[in-house]
Amino acid sequence: MKVLMFGWEFPPHISGGLGTACYGITKYLSKKVTEITFVLPKKKNEYRAEFVKVVGSELVPKKAASKSTAATVFNSYQMKEMDAVLKMYEVDSTLHPYMNEETYKEYVDTISQKKRISSSEKVFKDEITGVYGLDLLDEVARYACIAEAVLRNNKFNIIHAHDWMTFPAAVNAKRITGLPLIVHIHSTEFDRSGDNGNSAIIEIEKLGMMEADHIITVSYRTRGLIEEKYGISREKITVIHNSTEDVNSNKEDVSTHRCHANNPLVKDKVVLFLGRITAQKGPEYFLKAAAEVIKERNDVRFVMAGSGDMGKKMIKEVVKLGLSERFHFTGFLNEEERSRLFSVSDLFVMPSVSEPFGITPLEALEHGVPVLVSNQSGVIEMFDDIESADFWDIEALSAKIIKLLDNPSMGIPKKKVIDSAVVKNWDEVASKIRAIYGAYA
Repeated sequence: MKVLMFGWEFPPHISGGLGTACYGITKYLSKKVTEITFVLPKKKNEYRAEFVKVVGSELVPKKAASKSTAATVFNSYQMKEMDAVLKMYEVDSTLHPYMNEETYKEYVDTISQKKRISSSEKVFKDEITGVYGLDLLDEVARYACIAEAVLRNNKFNIIHAHDWMTFPAAVNAKRITGLPLIVHIHSTEFDRSGDNGNSAIIEIEKLGMMEADHIITVSYRTRGLIEEKYGISREKITVIHNSTEDVNSNKEDVSTHRCHANNPLVKDKVVLFLGRITAQKGPEYFLKAAAEVIKERNDVRFVMAGSGDMGKKMIKEVVKLGLSERFHFTGFLNEEERSRLFSVSDLFVMPSVSEPFGITPLEALEHGVPVLVSNQSGVIEMFDDIESADFWDIEALSAKIIKLLDNPSMGIPKKKVIDSAVVKNWDEVASKIRAIYGAYA
């Protein structure tokens, strides 16, 4: 089975759960007589995964491929003419899966400023017109054209696309080849932005779902949202929860994880937020709950690990509330740094406003760290007894943080025994996906 897979990030360069999921899925699919070509908008030499062929947008030569098939994909939501996009084929994309129009512009402005420091204004202007699309959707349109270049010299059995930025490319590939298309929904614009999301992105998401032969969602929560907001029939959707290599569900082992930290400086209790510091993840609710806990106890430290558009705002709020001595920011962490942070943490809290799934709590459990998640998170579907609270209920969040610090074993849930979507590891996730492939290809 030869699979053409479109994604936006792959380890070691990841900014969220999507990269972790793509790694686990491809690793174990490769063991099931499956050959995967994984298309990224930007290829880097550091990708070292023997089980998957990673290719980047440099495959698309300048002035390559006809414009007609790619342009057809965008007519439904009135994208700009493809001529302006095609001239940028030789340039790698700058996108990651969590960008919106605002953060894309901020990124371009940051790069612009750096280039002005190192080069003349004339050189900079020449480069910028060749590197970036006019806006975020231009970049997505440009990436869609890669499908033709990849398909030109390769034969596949099925197409698999992850989240909205890849859907135009995948739909383009389907229309060129007639191959079945599977779209994998890890998040939607309604999760990221609520009911005031970008209408063009919503249209792209709907286009991908309508064109797909089958849809995989990471939770029942996401399946319900897709039925309600996009009008997709439930019969077209299969729920497959995400996983990690091996989630620790042994409550007797929870008290031992800190003994491996080898860090004598960590004497206080450590409560961890790890993820993108953006509205969807609820960092402000973590901060408000921390403020309440600190009023009650002086032996607790709070750590906010990660980066995002709300990072500066959270730092200013910590200073404003006078919590600086008990609140710490780490910035973005690589896999090794994340593991070390888990090893000194006593509790992981994920107060997401709308979380389709949430892999990070599983990573915490894998390290023996108790977890507290919001009731608005898909990951709660995997467990019978996971500790949770509404993201907005600061009183409940702070009370449960104190309870779990005193009774850590209560924060280690056991997986449900009977649920068709619940999996033990990525191998089971891959088996379920492979079965879907077999039904269509």
